[in-house]
Parts: sequence; structure tokens; C-alpha cells
Amino acid sequence: TRAAAARATQAAVITAAAELFIQQGYAGTTMQQVATRAGVGRATVFTSVHGGKPELLRLARDRALAGDDEPVPIPQRSWFIDTMAEPDGERLLRRQAGNYRHMLQCAAALELELQSAAKSHPELRALAADAKRQRARGARLVVQHVAAKPPGLRTHLTERRAADTLYALTSAGLWQSYIEDCGWSPEEYQHWL
Repeated sequence: TRAAAARATQAAVITAAAELFIQQGYAGTTMQQVATRAGVGRATVFTSVHGGKPELLRLARDRALAGDDEPVPIPQRSWFIDTMAEPDGERLLRRQAGNYRHMLQCAAALELELQSAAKSHPELRALAADAKRQRARGARLVVQHVAAKPPGLRTHLTERRAADTLYALTSAGLWQSYIEDCGWSPEEYQHWL
């Protein structure tokens, strides 16, 4: 019962932090505001999430990308494994476009805040760099699966160039441009991608 209560408290703290980071930014969010929004005492924020604000941002981003609090990397999640098992490369990309849409809908705002805040908050620089490395690894993994299946990659398109292109096309910044600036729906973005 205590463990379940601790997990529920941690989830409430992470949810509150995510909402505040999106609404007021990393710098504008205080631990007291997180505690108030989560309905807990300030000390509880520190005991439920060790590592302060940087760890709160990491956990909020990870949860938004994965869809839950389980410590399972995206390449080991069933929805990703099922998509990569698709035998046709074009259908695989269509399915993965849906996965990207879902991840960006949930995590783009936090990803953008992380990259922006890392410029003036040294404690976030390693996390921001790791987030970029994770995305690049993910793009390479998807391209490797596509390249190994018919119809394969276009003639003269290397796996590296394809992965670089996928990395760029699935960035939070591009998502924001299409969704917020241009007024596209998430479904329109997915179809375009």
C-alpha cells in the first residue's frame, strides 16, 4: 500500500511539473509551485523525485514519450517492436509515422523546453544532449529496419542520409511549426510524414 501511494505521489508530482514546465517554462517553475499543483508539501517533491528540477524535467519528458512510467526504453516497447516487425518497408514507415505523431503530441512541448532551457541552465546540458542522441539512435534504428525490407531505400540514398532526414523531419521544432504556426492537425502531420 505504501509503495502504491509513493508511486501515485511521484506521478502527481511529475504531472504537475510537466504542466508547469509547458505553461511557464523551466526557469519560471519553482518546486513550491510543483508541490502546490500536485497537492503535496514541498518536502514531498524532493523525497518523491530525487534530483530536483532537472530530474523532474527528465522524468516528465520520458513519460510523455513512452506514455507511462515504466523504465522500458522505446525500442523495447511492444508497439515499437510490432511496428519494426512489419514486413513491408513502406507500411512500416506509415505505422512509424503514427508512432512519431503520438510521441510528438505528448512530448514536443517538453522537448522544446528542455532544448531551450539547456542554453542557460548548465545542469540540463547533458540531458539535452542525451535527448538528441536518443532521437538520432531511434532514427537510425527505424531506417535500418526499413532498409532491410522491400522495397528498401531509394537508389543512392544511404542509411545515414535517410536517418538524418528522419531525425530532422520528426523534430519537435518542425512539429511545432506545422501544428502551431501553420494550423495543421496531428493527423495531417502524420500523413505528410
